[in-house]
Amino acid sequence: MAPSAPVPARCCASTGARHVQLRRVRSAALFVADRKFESGTGWPSFFAPLDGAIGSIDRSRLSGWIAPRVHCNNCGGHLGHVFEDGPPPTGLRYCINGVALNFRPRKR
Repeated sequence: MAPSAPVPARCCASTGARHVQLRRVRSAALFVADRKFESGTGWPSFFAPLDGAIGSIDRSRLSGWIAPRVHCNNCGGHLGHVFEDGPPPTGLRYCINGVALNFRPRKR
């Protein structure tokens, strides 16, 4: 059985580096758009979170494979998963559920 289909994102790759991706419930900053990339998965993907944004990573079993889950440092909410097949400079792919994100312009 394949993992569940992605939920449509509330952010998009073309928003540019002026935007900060946010956790929907608490509005804690998690990612910036210049760390977003097109992974081909259908999920919003980032190569690195903001410092201190991710509170914990644990492992869950999804349909026979191990998926490292990431949680918000502010509220502990499940955000998505992280994999070791991302682009430089980190080599990581934070695959984040679109309903956990919102975006707004970065303050100048």
